Amino acid sequence: MAGELVYQLRKQLEHRSERCFVYPELDWIVSENRVVRPDIMVVCKEVEEYLRETPELVVEVVSPGTAQKDERLKFELYEREGVKTYVLVYSELRKVGAFKLVRSRYRKFFDSDSGELELRIKGCVIRVNTEKLW
Repeated sequence: MAGELVYQLRKQLEHRSERCFVYPELDWIVSENRVVRPDIMVVCKEVEEYLRETPELVVEVVSPGTAQKDERLKFELYEREGVKTYVLVYSELRKVGAFKLVRSRYRKFFDSDSGELELRIKGCVIRVNTEKLW
């Protein structure tokens, strides 16, 4: 499932003038005391070892064991750090929820088990076919 999402994102970002890259399982050093490793990030620069800047997009694949962490702790952290788009993928429910940062607060703009998720990354429109994720 995460592999399909990485594929769709990479395919649509590869020929854009704004060089953005998809990184699965990359450490993001938020602060001296906090490091997170989102399931997927989109960053508009090449990263070799770890990330120190805020990514454009973060995706977390939610399971029953990670739901509280992904929906509360990471939600609040990513919102506070200015991640423009946060996507939660519920693989067991076959559902996707997406949030856009508006005036320093996340607003839900997608919540469905089917359809096309439209993401905007640095002026690029990326369309994710959610039905292909499962």
